[in-house]
Amino acid sequence: MPRFLYALIFSTFIVWFCLIWVGSTYMPDTLLTIGMFLTLLFFALSLTFTTIIFLIFHKTHSRLSAPKKLPGRSLKYGFFMGLVVAGTLGFKAFDLINPLNYGLFLVFCILIYFQLRSPKI
Repeated sequence: MPRFLYALIFSTFIVWFCLIWVGSTYMPDTLLTIGMFLTLLFFALSLTFTTIIFLIFHKTHSRLSAPKKLPGRSLKYGFFMGLVVAGTLGFKAFDLINPLNYGLFLVFCILIYFQLRSPKI
């Protein structure tokens, strides 16, 4: 296993611990606490998705492509998936979920996805 994976798993556990601590300590009554919770949720989900995607890429693509590109690719897609989930929950938390806002958010996510698929990033 690469050293990248150990650091990734360790940081994932730390962020999940901080998320559970913030969620159990603070009441979601101010904008600051909701924003702090959503930010920690974004990083926790992003690092978790990155770990899962890296393990999948490592099993399927390690022989075909350059193994040095796998951490970067898994970080891109992991943070994208974290953005989609945390953004959707952010719309729900701030009571902004309506068809227009969510449609624009989905268009934004689709444009980011197509940008991530380009080989330049």
